[in-house]
Amino acid sequence: MYLGFIGIMNLNLPFPKEPKEVKELIKSFHQKHKDPGIDWDSLNVWYGNQLPKCLWREWKNELKQNG
Repeated sequence: MYLGFIGIMNLNLPFPKEPKEVKELIKSFHQKHKDPGIDWDSLNVWYGNQLPKCLWREWKNELKQNG
């Protein structure tokens, strides 16, 4: 995983636009879920894979060109 991240950094990908809809969704989940026994911050960010979807939308052409 770490080596893959370094490979992505070498692509000089443009800084993605702020996904405001995802940010609002994360805030909404954060307000609703506060059980101290669960890492809600991580779950809220990755719920429904919304963040990876946004990054793929922004970078898919560059990533496809580089395998």
